[in-house]
Amino acid sequence: MKMRRIGDSHTQSESRYNPIGKDAVELTFLSFGAGQQRSSGFDLEFGWTDVEALLSAFASQGHSEAIRIKNARVLATAVEALVQNSN
Repeated sequence: MKMRRIGDSHTQSESRYNPIGKDAVELTFLSFGAGQQRSSGFDLEFGWTDVEALLSAFASQGHSEAIRIKNARVLATAVEALVQNSN
């Protein structure tokens, strides 16, 4: 994931994902910015509903992996219902 300052060319990539409880993840950007533009660190916190929204956005753009994940979730839900009804 990249964080970018709006109206500026500076971007920073980061790959430190830290779990926050069981429903959210934090992504940390330390010392974001360059030179005198440098400011203290930023972090993003996102939950599962954010992940679902991202999947939907990618799927609506025709991204094949996002479509597969959405289809797999539908299939898993159907299998779980079938197993639950057979008991």
